[in-house]
Amino acid sequence: MKRLIVVLAVFAISVFFVSGEACAIQPENKMLEQAKAYLEKGEYEQSISLLNSLIEQNPKNAEAFNYRGFDYYRKDDYKQAVKDFTEAIRLNPKYTDAYYNRAITHYFHHHYQEAWADLQKARELGKVCDGKFVEAFKKAAGVDKP
Repeated sequence: MKRLIVVLAVFAISVFFVSGEACAIQPENKMLEQAKAYLEKGEYEQSISLLNSLIEQNPKNAEAFNYRGFDYYRKDDYKQAVKDFTEAIRLNPKYTDAYYNRAITHYFHHHYQEAWADLQKARELGKVCDGKFVEAFKKAAGVDKP
């Protein structure tokens, strides 16, 4: 009987901690959703401000860095966009979208070798890309030459 009480107590405590963690994550998800909504409306400063707050609360949130990088990309702030995508990748080395977004950013700023390397990594991690898109990156990077 004593063992059953201990098992139940451990279970109750673990449920408390897991649900507490879920509650902590919930506001982050809401903040990310709001930041995405701002991004979609072209309200980059509002999105960046919200993401800055989120990153301040949780500097390990790779998704927040990825979205902020995309905001900076849309504002044509190449250096900050690349910096944020790179941080997202550092925090989550398998973050396909961050590699892809960094590839696009490099491409449109004429850093074709870096763009090709990131696109290859994104594809290696499972990103499906249109063949014509891949060929354009290859050609720009000069990897289609014999």
